[in-house]
Amino acid sequence: GVHHAELGAALARRWELPPARVEALAGHHDTAAVSAAMPGVVFAANQVVLRLGLGSSGDDQLQAFPDTLTLDLGLDAEAAALEMADLPEELERSRILLQL
Repeated sequence: GVHHAELGAALARRWELPPARVEALAGHHDTAAVSAAMPGVVFAANQVVLRLGLGSSGDDQLQAFPDTLTLDLGLDAEAAALEMADLPEELERSRILLQL
């Protein structure tokens, strides 16, 4: 099988997205490589939505933010999830507004 990060990066290359976006998709599960750069932000977003119970990529393992990412962002995974706690409600409001 192919991991969704690899598939996403392959599609991004095929669609000729900027290299930083390809890197973000490819590396967002690599805790050794993430920082506040694009892969780190995607990793953080992935961990926040997992904690909020939004969606599933098939890899639902909760992970702490690596120390470098915590320092760069100024918060850890749990604090980030608390900051975004109203996201499910806001998404529902958007769905209603857009009639999805």
